Amino acid sequence: MKKLLITISILCASLSITQAKILEDDKPLSKSTQELSEALTHAAEDDYEIYAKSAQIIVNWNTDLETAKEWIDTSNEIEENALAYEVLGDYYLHLGNNEKAIESYEKSLSIVMFDSDTSLEARVQRKLLTFNR
Repeated sequence: MKKLLITISILCASLSITQAKILEDDKPLSKSTQELSEALTHAAEDDYEIYAKSAQIIVNWNTDLETAKEWIDTSNEIEENALAYEVLGDYYLHLGNNEKAIESYEKSLSIVMFDSDTSLEARVQRKLLTFNR
């Protein structure tokens, strides 16, 4: 009888963990991402920078990476820009794809070289030096 109770307890615990995992996989966007998403609805249609910066925030938090990828793509669709490619590199790093990350950083660097944003250029150069080994 004791073994039966232990087995039932373990089975119930397993089902609870499985159910929690299913609910977690189907969860909506995090509250932070929802707030960023709402802010994007008020952005100008041609504001590529707000999409890139919002994506950068959630990539840095390592949450809602699929949403971040959509915002990166939207940013580059509006106007191809160095920040979006830098964030794309960060996105690929979080996924463990160093090769694509390096490609994205190189693309970012090729764009920023003709821009006056020296801090972005320096940041991307550091990332390339760090991950291109």
